[in-house]
Amino acid sequence: FNLTGHTVSIRQYFEAIYSAAEEKVKRVRCYIPAWLAMPALPVYMLMDKLQKRTPVFTRYALYTLTANASFSHEKAERVLGYHPRPFTETVRDTVRWMRAQGKA
Repeated sequence: FNLTGHTVSIRQYFEAIYSAAEEKVKRVRCYIPAWLAMPALPVYMLMDKLQKRTPVFTRYALYTLTANASFSHEKAERVLGYHPRPFTETVRDTVRWMRAQGKA
């Protein structure tokens, strides 16, 4: 079930996280386009395997980030009275919840 509200770029998403963090967090310094990331994927996966790290840069992750994300919440708004809250508010609450759970 997907109730949409905002379409944001990865850069915008991370900027919202940095703003929501109450202390200084390590910032992502480099963003690369998916067309360049795809050929580099095997190298990153091998590096993660050799260093015994859980891979976060996977074929599925790239697919998910580049998949069509154009959904409408128009019907939910009309039928259910749904109104998405501001994206930055959602990110702020998520960061707070993750910290309370010891996950961030």
